[in-house]
Amino acid sequence: MNRLLLEVGYKRSEIHQFRKLCASVNVDFDKKIIETAKKSFFYTLLFIFVALITIPLSFISKPTNDLFFMILPYILFGLFSLLFKTTREYLKFPGFI
Repeated sequence: MNRLLLEVGYKRSEIHQFRKLCASVNVDFDKKIIETAKKSFFYTLLFIFVALITIPLSFISKPTNDLFFMILPYILFGLFSLLFKTTREYLKFPGFI
């Protein structure tokens, strides 16, 4: 697991610090990393899905010139991009354990 995290871009000190944090609250480090990766994967899929949905909505709005359909894709894309979190952000979030 350490080698995988190093390849992703974490420093050895960050991994060591996170392992100590998990040990201090009796949480399995590897299990927590896998859970975090699953959450990150879900948010990534959700972000891509919404991005793909907004493209057809913007084309629908052009022939009708309906203001709602012109703004809706950008609103959806903005809202779901706020939900989008990377694995690195999950790990640095202080209350995630």
